Amino acid sequence: MVCTINNVSGKRKSVIKRALDALGKKNFVFIMHNASFPSCEGENTGFGSINSNGGKKFIEFASGLFNGIQMGPAGKTKSSDASPYTGTIFSNNPLFIDLKELTTDKWHNILPVEMYNSIVAENPNKDINKTSYTYIIKHQHEALLVAYDNFIKLNDDKLNKAFDLYKLENKFWLDNDSLYEALIIENGTDYWPNWKNETDKNLLNPKSNEEKLIYAQRINDIAKKYEKEIDEYKFEQFILNIQNDETREYAASKGIKMIADRQVAFSDRDEWAYQSLFLDGWYLGCPPDYFSKDGQAWGFPVMDPERMYNADGSLVINVPKSVWSPELVLELKYRIKLRALYGKYFDADDQPDINALKKDDKFSLDDNRLSQLADFIDNLSLEDSERFDSFAELFAAKASTAIAKGLQYKENGIDNSVSWALSNLDKCDCTEYSRLLAALCFKKGIPARLVTGFLIKSDYIDKDTSIGHEWCEIYVNSRGWVPFDATLQSSMNRAYLKNLLNDQIFFEYPKDYDNTRIGVDYIARNSDVKVAIENTYRVTKIK
Repeated sequence: MVCTINNVSGKRKSVIKRALDALGKKNFVFIMHNASFPSCEGENTGFGSINSNGGKKFIEFASGLFNGIQMGPAGKTKSSDASPYTGTIFSNNPLFIDLKELTTDKWHNILPVEMYNSIVAENPNKDINKTSYTYIIKHQHEALLVAYDNFIKLNDDKLNKAFDLYKLENKFWLDNDSLYEALIIENGTDYWPNWKNETDKNLLNPKSNEEKLIYAQRINDIAKKYEKEIDEYKFEQFILNIQNDETREYAASKGIKMIADRQVAFSDRDEWAYQSLFLDGWYLGCPPDYFSKDGQAWGFPVMDPERMYNADGSLVINVPKSVWSPELVLELKYRIKLRALYGKYFDADDQPDINALKKDDKFSLDDNRLSQLADFIDNLSLEDSERFDSFAELFAAKASTAIAKGLQYKENGIDNSVSWALSNLDKCDCTEYSRLLAALCFKKGIPARLVTGFLIKSDYIDKDTSIGHEWCEIYVNSRGWVPFDATLQSSMNRAYLKNLLNDQIFFEYPKDYDNTRIGVDYIARNSDVKVAIENTYRVTKIK
């Protein structure tokens, strides 16, 4: 809708402030759904957004009068259901992207201004205060497809790096939500219970280790088939994340807090991804009341209380370790000077002693599941397999891919064995990823070793950095030690291609095959504080 906002005079704001003080009220919050925010003249696409110029003008209007704006849920909605109360938990609604901004130099004009003007001109509700949901959900998507294509053609280094970082930092939910988008296309409907492919219905909820491997291959196939569509979905979320952050900063500068709202129910997308959290066969509704003598069956999934509470009745809350474990975050910035690897360092030692490399009992080489898994992986197909010059590299590439798809990353703080990892596929971190890769290589007669180091951005070498990481190296005749990182494989699918990423540096290679894991003491920028890195990921203060 298009609205004319009349500024509230300073005198009127003063009167309202005194009235609130007299009532003992500290907060005065305006409540409005995001879709209802006004548009400036010539910018009404059919759907409001606080990120638009009209939204920012409303913030200016509210400043000094209100100290907060509460909006409805901001999750992605379906084409057949505009209700924000059944939107997604993690993905934001692309309808809240300000298309106008994409036509400017700020975004390198990735959306043609002619296309934007056409969307505004053809909006069937442009002259009335009403959204055009069916219209804009189609045309907004078409516009964002064009913007994505132009972004790819642009190939701007700064924008590309920002996008890559966003995908890495939000991988835990973004991969799931974008995969669902691909499966919508594959199955011809956005309602997953109606998908004809039974495997697709349960891809993220396998019931056995065998299903985990089969489903991992299916996920890999879908990801390749719909690579562009998946990346475009992520790009939409990337744009919206930037605009949301900028709007929050602008609102804060005007003394306005932005308050979020929660969904009443769960989206189809979230129910599909997290089926194990819901009670099978139970649906949310309300009992008979004044409005409905038979009650109302809403059909919303119900969370399993057994998954929400601990045995003692306390609520299960997944809090980042940086919050509940102070020893992990020392609130210090560490300056280290270590050798950087840019994919060119290969150490062509003499043929290593594979028996010495295998001496660590935590490789669990007697576990029968390991041999079966190694044979299964050996028979997998791999796109671009011709890139590999040796069986060792090809097998390690297949194994890296299978591990990345079959395991679910979760920091556990323990140096676990391969047998433990095979029984806890959803609780593994880089230690288990790397040790499993090495063990699989041993089963095929390939020498392997674990390497401990840091995972940082290359810009930060010799500057502030983060805590540790572990990956694997295999020995290739005539070439030497070649790095493979199964942990990063699922998010950076070229992590196995014969080199290290620019953001990996290492402490040192293990000198004693009896102990392939190493720790390093170093001094923080404040020379009176020492810290130690244990098992590559735990930082503790040395008293």
